Amino acid sequence: MKLLITFAVCLFGSAIANVDWSDVKPLHVDPVVPFHPRVSHDVPEGRITNGQVAEPKQFPYQVGLRLYVQGGAAWCGGSLISDRWVLTAAHCTDSLTTGVDVYLGAWDRTDPTEENQQIIFVAAKNVIVHEDWVSTLIVNDISLIKLPVAIEFNDYIQPIALPQKPPHMTVTLASK
Repeated sequence: MKLLITFAVCLFGSAIANVDWSDVKPLHVDPVVPFHPRVSHDVPEGRITNGQVAEPKQFPYQVGLRLYVQGGAAWCGGSLISDRWVLTAAHCTDSLTTGVDVYLGAWDRTDPTEENQQIIFVAAKNVIVHEDWVSTLIVNDISLIKLPVAIEFNDYIQPIALPQKPPHMTVTLASK
């Protein structure tokens, strides 16, 4: 049994190290609606829209999501909100087949040898899509991913922080 588990772990590690990132496509809300990002021409490979390359540790709450969907894999992002939960969009997770690889602490997702990168597989049964999600209207486009283990925080992996209210500011909350 131990040999079988060791073999499965090695096989999984080998599969992750050999991901062909050219086959991982961005997941769009609706393939019928054309998506035309404004991409700066001086950005290498066009992977960044109107931005700059992030520095390591700049966004420790940002996670990458390699989603296993029918026909292959897709890529989305999310935010780490606690040591067990990731917040993302429902349009990313509503068509999962087996699950999702959650990339934590990664700066270059295409580098499997990156020292601070952790990749955790989460089965589709541990993904909660908002019960009132409507893909045609893009309403309630929110989803939660429950990690199978608690994450240990470090300089590269942190939960997203809530903003602090400025001093002497009155905040009003409305709810039903």
